[in-house]
Amino acid sequence: MPCTPQQIYQHFAEIGEGLLLNGDQDLDGVLQGLAQLQAQTDVLKTLESVSQILRRHSEDSFLPDQLAGRVKHFIKFVYESPRNKGRSTQLRKLNCNALKVCGLAYTIRAILGLPDLRFKFLVEHIEDFVRLRGLAKYLYRDDINKAVEHKVNPDDEDLYREFLICLFNHHGQHA
Repeated sequence: MPCTPQQIYQHFAEIGEGLLLNGDQDLDGVLQGLAQLQAQTDVLKTLESVSQILRRHSEDSFLPDQLAGRVKHFIKFVYESPRNKGRSTQLRKLNCNALKVCGLAYTIRAILGLPDLRFKFLVEHIEDFVRLRGLAKYLYRDDINKAVEHKVNPDDEDLYREFLICLFNHHGQHA
């Protein structure tokens, strides 16, 4: 069962007290765990910001700051011969809705500069985030649809076709 914010704060207090009282602590391990938690919270903060923007803007209005256009560039980065083959290859494994949210949340430069812990957490949890927040219904709007329908010259036609099929199937569910 998920912890409430108050329970989380209580756990932090208990951890701090435990570190003080127990002299033989693996402080490097604790610091590693804190670094991982910081990476997770940074990614979740960014994703939650996108979630709020999607919920606040009706389907018949444009998203602010050309966010939908950012999705177009992101999809091209993922499916065309990219600058960073490793990251784009990992992103290609995500479903279409997760890729849209990634494109709304991060520029290509930000994805390339994202520390490894944050990138790993993003790729492993973005699909769950989209599903748990019910974001799919907010991702099929004219400005985003127009952005993802932009011409892409994929280096893997079959994989890109799967992305397009995912888009079409989800669009039919939310249109």
